[in-house]
Amino acid sequence: MRPIIVTDSCADLYEDFYLQNDIPWVKLNYIEDGEIHNDDGTDQAIDAFYQRMRQGAAPSTSQVSMERFFELFQELLKSQRPIIYIGLSVGLSSTCASAHLAREKILEEDPKAAITIIDSVCVSGGLGLMIVHAVKMRDEGASYEEIVAWLQENNHKMNHFFTVSELTYLHRGGRISAASAVIGGMLDIRPLCYVDSGGFLQVISKERGKKRLFKALLSKIEENLENPKDTIMYISHGDCLADVETMKALILEKLPLKTIETGRIGSVIGSHVGPETMAIFFLGKPRL
Repeated sequence: MRPIIVTDSCADLYEDFYLQNDIPWVKLNYIEDGEIHNDDGTDQAIDAFYQRMRQGAAPSTSQVSMERFFELFQELLKSQRPIIYIGLSVGLSSTCASAHLAREKILEEDPKAAITIIDSVCVSGGLGLMIVHAVKMRDEGASYEEIVAWLQENNHKMNHFFTVSELTYLHRGGRISAASAVIGGMLDIRPLCYVDSGGFLQVISKERGKKRLFKALLSKIEENLENPKDTIMYISHGDCLADVETMKALILEKLPLKTIETGRIGSVIGSHVGPETMAIFFLGKPRL
């Protein structure tokens, strides 16, 4: 039967995409000034979110409960269709762990329930691209088993390269030292980062100024692409569209890509990376 593909809002896809493609999704939450907010993914909400961060807001995130997944899976199983949940990297979040617990609870009551939990080993647009590929397979008639096999085979090939302008946010997450954050800000040093095969964030290098940064990004893209003419690239950003357009032009001038799509980094991921973040995702060589 046609499988149900499920994800969460950290895929950073637009609400219209979820609705038009019959994808149930769990809206994760962020906390700001003691209030809990949904990561709803609308342009208006994202614009306001980054504006507040620029004015000093320091949002945080919380773990999604097992009960939310349990209730969702129970409701979806009424259709008697198999479920594939594709979630945020276990290396960065406990979201998949909550989904696993919900699955185990359901299997205790119904051992025949068909639910597969996929750790995408991805984040933001990387997770989003995995969803896009899975939806395409589903719509072309691929089976539940075929989609699961493809996801398990290709999740480590989804390359993630990104940069941030404010090193403070990476310091809060324990990714760099306080001294590095201060010095980086003074010297206009921007980190070039990636997500490794375990789903963890790593810093590749620190580049001074945007010109050197964009050149380093382009070099990493060239190094890790395999079939440019067949590659769909996704660039997501934390309210820095001008940088995205500059990077997009540099890539297209150098590489014959099939297409480059652009989108927004939502409030949950944005809480950890801040405004002016730019991230690039594509299927290519296996990640280190």
